[in-house]
Amino acid sequence: MIRFIIVALLLLTTFRGSCQTVVDSIFAKSSNIEISSIAIKDSLFLKIHYPLLAKYQYFWLPKDGGLKETDLKELDEKAIIAITKTTKGITYYYLTKNSKKIELSTIQVLNHGTKSLLNDPVEIDGRFVGSYVDSALHILTFNKKEKFVLTDTQFKEGAKMEETDFPLSINLSNYKVWQIALIDEGGYQSPLQSKALVKIYNRKKDLVVVADDPFQQFKNEQNTFFTTTVVQIDKQTRKAVTNTLFEQRQENFRSIVRGEYLFKLIYDTHNKIDGIELGVFQLVNMKNKKIQHIPFKTVNKFARLGDANRTVELFPEGKKRRKVDAGKNPSPFLLIDSLSNKNLVLMLGSNFEPSLGIPLVGAGGIALFFITASMQDVGWGGSNQLYTYLSGDLKNDFAEIDLRNFSPGVIDQFEMAKDDADQRYTYKGYARFNNKTFCFYLPKKTKFVRILTFPTTR
Repeated sequence: MIRFIIVALLLLTTFRGSCQTVVDSIFAKSSNIEISSIAIKDSLFLKIHYPLLAKYQYFWLPKDGGLKETDLKELDEKAIIAITKTTKGITYYYLTKNSKKIELSTIQVLNHGTKSLLNDPVEIDGRFVGSYVDSALHILTFNKKEKFVLTDTQFKEGAKMEETDFPLSINLSNYKVWQIALIDEGGYQSPLQSKALVKIYNRKKDLVVVADDPFQQFKNEQNTFFTTTVVQIDKQTRKAVTNTLFEQRQENFRSIVRGEYLFKLIYDTHNKIDGIELGVFQLVNMKNKKIQHIPFKTVNKFARLGDANRTVELFPEGKKRRKVDAGKNPSPFLLIDSLSNKNLVLMLGSNFEPSLGIPLVGAGGIALFFITASMQDVGWGGSNQLYTYLSGDLKNDFAEIDLRNFSPGVIDQFEMAKDDADQRYTYKGYARFNNKTFCFYLPKKTKFVRILTFPTTR
């Protein structure tokens, strides 16, 4: 059992007044590290993987603080997709995969520490999309044989309860597994998820499937129109409503959903100025709510370099302009937060693959397959982003915002200050839990993963 080092409270940059973060530290067995998490109602579960050492650690972080390591060697190299708690203990769900099938297995740890395998593995037919937990565990899959169906298989305490088929107007088999992301409402969305061509939003009453098919997806075919398709599925009635936006421009674009609106970004030239077009549409009928053209000169203010774990300001006041090798194959991305019920904060930018290329690896070391599993990697992957923050509403244009006025900006300021002081990181990652953003930092000059918390904007 590792002894934890509790570091004193730190005072950070102002965020609506004095912002304090509590720091917990974990001794890192290696600088080569991967951290993933699942947020449970009262705790954050952490899985730490050291790929070069083939070692794992598991921790529980309750709402009231105080990290606790737990012995779960049985889950090493397993793809954990869900965790449920009852009065008698904790149940861990994980998947295994070979070339022919997917299997769901469970391990239950009782309150007094006894571990048990609940039953034989349950075979699941189809390709795994993702999972979520309400009163039961829901596993979403699709099958090549039933091309226009999304299947929801429900489990309780390891036993299969029922299976529901939702009709789709799009064929998910047309996309690679790494092009599909399952996003929980209120969860922490990363640029990697925003970059996905297909996003499935798990909301309280419905599932919303957004599929972007830009020019790059069909550049070898004779397509005249490129589309964004939105399918809203009522969980109770199974009724699906489909709306489609058509696009003739041979440019890259990405869309995301927030509330009852679709936000879409497309690379576009307006009045001979290269930039990004931001469009906002009503989900119910795809009617245009807002169009705004934003020059790249405005967008490219900050750089987050995933392969180097650096956050830098490209135009620092009073300093020389920084030049960065963003990478190749850019795609637009958009993340949304809120300052209030009316004002939104947009993290708007371009996502690049690193010039050298970094392979994508899912949970448990299985490449690509489990990228949408519920046990989410808290890192932002190896991609690089050029971006800025804009604030506004659907009636007025979005404009640049002071970084000190919202949580992501405060985190960026903190990281840029560390970078300027040549205090850089081997690893950075983020998770959202208990109305806070948890930041995981492994500085180059120490052997401790430091966990800082920032309040989220609400």
